[in-house]
Amino acid sequence: MRWRKCERGAVSTEFGMVMVPTLLLLMGSIELSYFGYVKSVISGSIRDVARSTATGQYTQNELDTIVRGRLSSVGVKPADVIISTSAYQTFDSTVSKPEPLTQDSEPFGQPNVGDCYYDLNKNGVWNSDTSGGPEDILHYSVSAKHKLLFGITDSIMGAENGAVTIKATTTIKNEPYNNNSPELCIDNAGQIGS
Repeated sequence: MRWRKCERGAVSTEFGMVMVPTLLLLMGSIELSYFGYVKSVISGSIRDVARSTATGQYTQNELDTIVRGRLSSVGVKPADVIISTSAYQTFDSTVSKPEPLTQDSEPFGQPNVGDCYYDLNKNGVWNSDTSGGPEDILHYSVSAKHKLLFGITDSIMGAENGAVTIKATTTIKNEPYNNNSPELCIDNAGQIGS
């Protein structure tokens, strides 16, 4: 009966039993909260960029730099961000709209040496997939790898190598702005992009 009266170490044992689950819950809550914050930064960034794209005042590279800059402020490396932009003529279209040819030679509808086009992306090459022109439908998509803070939520969040992929998209219609894109002519096959 002597051992019943000895309570030395009971507080330490109880503290250990309560502290481990409490720390796990705290770490999981911090992880999920930070994940939600990063996701909201991505969503907010593409909404802001989509509004800027709709006015035609910025090049695609400038807008992509804005998104990468905002995501780097929450710990996402610019190399871990994939941005894709597609322009369509209508909301129900499945075929992306290329940069418009202003002078077209045979075979028609394809860029050839001697053809001219509006360089909507302002990158110096004809592109089959663009950020669109006035009144085009624009689909903007961002995919970013977010490194998790703690390893305890990897299996819950479907992480690979300690990082989870966050995706956000938006679709808007460009305003009827003046097309200030330069008109370029293809003088060799090197001026045709993807």
